[in-house]
Amino acid sequence: LLRAIAQAQEARHARLLVACASPGGGCLLDLNRLLPVPAGLLAWGPDHGAALDWLDRHWGTREAVRQIDLQETRDPRRHSRRRLRFRFWMLDGRPATLAASLLRAWPELEVTIRSLELPGG
Repeated sequence: LLRAIAQAQEARHARLLVACASPGGGCLLDLNRLLPVPAGLLAWGPDHGAALDWLDRHWGTREAVRQIDLQETRDPRRHSRRRLRFRFWMLDGRPATLAASLLRAWPELEVTIRSLELPGG
């Protein structure tokens, strides 16, 4: 059963990646748009040590975030503001690293992190 669930999740993720890559598809949480990888590192390729180190330091992961869910609500403290709430999975990731990088880029951002540990993991 776990294998079937994992395969279904991988298939869903693959479909989402194709949709995001298609013209006008867009990705809900595109880390490269928010925190772009420097062009010089991109030229070296995805497996180059310096590129992998940069991803670890700035994104907290070497993989794209998965299963992105977006919810939009009104800020209860300020009705003129809206809140966007992203829920996502990171494969071997450190969301605190990503949050710190986002806050450096956009100091006015408010970030709350809740990590969930998977059973047995």
